[in-house]
Amino acid sequence: MGDNLAVLNVNNIDKVVVGNTFTCMVTSNETCASPATSTSNTIAITVGSGPSASISAPNGTTFCAGQSITLTATSGSAYLWSNGATSQSISPNSTGNYSVTVTNPGGCNGSATSNAVAVFEGTAPAAPTISASGNTTFCAGSSVTLSGNSGGTWSNNATSSTISVNTSGTYYLTYTNICGSATSNSILVTVNSLPAVSVSSTASTVCAGTSVTLTGIGASSYVWNNGVQDGVAFTPTATSNYTVVGTNANNCTNTASANITVNALPSTPIVTQNGNILSSTSATLYQWQINGTDIAGATQQQYNITQDGNYTVVVYNANGCSKTSAIVIVNPTSLETITNRNDEISIFPNPATSTITIKTPITTQLSIQNLLGEILISTTVQNNSNIDISHFTKGIYIAKTKSGQCIKVVKE
Repeated sequence: MGDNLAVLNVNNIDKVVVGNTFTCMVTSNETCASPATSTSNTIAITVGSGPSASISAPNGTTFCAGQSITLTATSGSAYLWSNGATSQSISPNSTGNYSVTVTNPGGCNGSATSNAVAVFEGTAPAAPTISASGNTTFCAGSSVTLSGNSGGTWSNNATSSTISVNTSGTYYLTYTNICGSATSNSILVTVNSLPAVSVSSTASTVCAGTSVTLTGIGASSYVWNNGVQDGVAFTPTATSNYTVVGTNANNCTNTASANITVNALPSTPIVTQNGNILSSTSATLYQWQINGTDIAGATQQQYNITQDGNYTVVVYNANGCSKTSAIVIVNPTSLETITNRNDEISIFPNPATSTITIKTPITTQLSIQNLLGEILISTTVQNNSNIDISHFTKGIYIAKTKSGQCIKVVKE
């Protein structure tokens, strides 16, 4: 058997990839060879890669004044940058387009040039200006809009170009980039609190004809509805709700209200007399009086007369509202004179308009009182004494002597 040399040309192998291993099989051409075929040892053939180039910028492509960035090329055996540098990494500090040519480090010859990377010199932001759409001092419940350019951060951490502010504080806008930050002018917003207004009322439920005083509390000045004046008594005519607007020193306002319930009065009672019995028209409660003073225990619809005097009855309805009857005089006033007394008097003219004359056989003490029992005149009289009643209002009066004689006097 002779020695023959076999040559394998790798360039003729399709789809060659890095690291492929090829096995060579040699077949003898001698018919008597034993064995007929034999296999060679294996040879690992490594296919080298072609050249490539790219640039990475881990810290970005923008630098600030006095600073620089780092551009790094892919690995190779040699480098040539567009600015003439020959290291794998460069630190440019001027604006421009940078590219690199990388020579392949493997057994394959060749080089590749990267795409250009644009590098920029950045600037610090300019100080922004903010403005307010209205008054920056106002009352709680209102707000003001502050405006600036977009892209900044407000002192309350908002990031929109406008903010609506309803709390007190100093507001400003800050712009930040890689080269620094700038802060706008500041605007002071003052939010004044509202007064805590409440109402003081002398009563919340009254009977018709009873006055009420409403007073505002918690502010500097007050304005009421329904014609009410603060702290001034008035007489409500019907159940109503009264509202007050209170204003404090900062001209902030708040409201409060009070409801006043007005209960109706009972009908005026009518008193009738039957002998010694006085009777009132129907009501819920009764209180009899003599000469304007309550009679203890006299709380029934009827009252048994025990003495002469001016009688009235006060009646109450279910709401506790009252009405007083007209006076009923229980005394000998049905006669113009009283006989069988040693101080018997008579009065004329009666009715009278200005002056009455007293006829009496003796000197005696005489008083003239109204139907409420109030003494209007008290004097000593003798026969033909004159008494001026011109200042009396028209009506019925009682002239009474010291011994108890009574005469009805009519003033016209």
